Amino acid sequence: MIKNITDGKLVFVFGSNLAGVHGAGAAKFACEKMGAKMGKGVGLHGNSYALPVKGADIKTLPLHEVKVHVNGFLDYAKRDPGIKYKLTRVGCGLAGFQDAQMAELFRDSPSNVVLPGAWRSILDPRLKIIAPICSHEVGAQSFFQEIGGILERKANLGSTVVLSAQAGTPEAHHLTMLEREHPDLMIQIISPNMTLFQKASEAQRSCEETLLWLSSDCVLFGEESDMRLKRISIAAKDRGIRVSRLVLKAPEQLGLLDNVREEGSSQYYTGVGSREAPREVLQEMRAIASQMSKKGYILRSGAALGADSAFEAGCDEALGSKEIWLPWKGFNDSPDCGLYPTRQMTEIASAVHPAWNALGQGPRKLHARNVGQVLGADCQTPSVFVVCWTPDGCETASNRSKMTGGTGTAIAVADHHDVPVFNLKNPESKVRLHALIDSLPIIEQDIKSPTTKTITEPAKKPSINDQAHKLAQKKRHTPSF
Repeated sequence: MIKNITDGKLVFVFGSNLAGVHGAGAAKFACEKMGAKMGKGVGLHGNSYALPVKGADIKTLPLHEVKVHVNGFLDYAKRDPGIKYKLTRVGCGLAGFQDAQMAELFRDSPSNVVLPGAWRSILDPRLKIIAPICSHEVGAQSFFQEIGGILERKANLGSTVVLSAQAGTPEAHHLTMLEREHPDLMIQIISPNMTLFQKASEAQRSCEETLLWLSSDCVLFGEESDMRLKRISIAAKDRGIRVSRLVLKAPEQLGLLDNVREEGSSQYYTGVGSREAPREVLQEMRAIASQMSKKGYILRSGAALGADSAFEAGCDEALGSKEIWLPWKGFNDSPDCGLYPTRQMTEIASAVHPAWNALGQGPRKLHARNVGQVLGADCQTPSVFVVCWTPDGCETASNRSKMTGGTGTAIAVADHHDVPVFNLKNPESKVRLHALIDSLPIIEQDIKSPTTKTITEPAKKPSINDQAHKLAQKKRHTPSF
């Protein structure tokens, strides 16, 4: 099913200040193109709605005050359901709020308020709105094959996938062809609004912006030197969108693509959990760590007794690589590997912990090191997944309870960064996890270089027909898109 969307047809909702000074970013665009008025910091003006996240002094408002303005906007939108609103990533630019914080304020939005794709995926981790972007050299058959592989992997994770493209691009052409054979696929094509801009190039660039706004994930097909792919990759990351790249093997093999390589993230996985994990679960954790090490993936864990120790033991048995994050030197007599919580990790942990102010310095360091286990030393290199065990089977921030324990911080951080969590307490999660591990490519580690390279396993890939059929057979909810 293809849904056609015209750029610029929705009311543009942007983050403003109470002084009504619209001088940068989305606010400047709203003032120049969508009818926003200088000096008007709240409400509907022209084809735009100003939603305050800063005060009259241009300083960021407290989150509880932002929530008041958000509720006012949502009440306004509910009164006229015939008008649709395009909500930008309000508050996540100069105001400095995190996407997860702002998305949560819009959880109960009416259907006529369209949220950014990244926020929709935060609120519903099963939903993946993927924008495949390819260079002109990528042939249709290669595109179909790789899209089929992506759909299969996402289906194994229990995800619902919507594919998005900009009209007039190679990927839009390929997706239109694909939909003819598989009308069950959900595809949305965004067309430029030529009446809104004087130059065609401006309309096309705005359409590209809308495509990224709609998406939670972006997959790049083609050579790394392709300028369009480079530009979109940078723009997507700036907007909180996860970016993956499929790299052409060689110039003489254009159209033949390697497996998906998550930029900077796919070589790591996180193995953590409760100290009270049952013996049979600990054995399974060792086996998982051994299997992942043999595939070349790097374990991130935390040297705690129980689950952490089991993962580390399995990794060591397979002579695998690991990052062991410690809250302080000498924790559980672990060797010093130089991985300790940073200030940024502490800030992230404080944002997701439900009672941070009640914690002492020791517990704070324990929770902060969990951030490193999921996001890495730079807090920008998320693991490909988190595998854990907790007594309550928690897998999302919203399902966290007292029984989740300290592992809850790792789960919450993963949830907020779109990292899948597999809790071995849940039988269905075990099935999905092992299906995912079996589908992961082998990473060939180069000892002389810190870089990694993905290589294709010898197993034959299923055809796009098989993969699309399997996807259609999955029990999945259908989002409104």
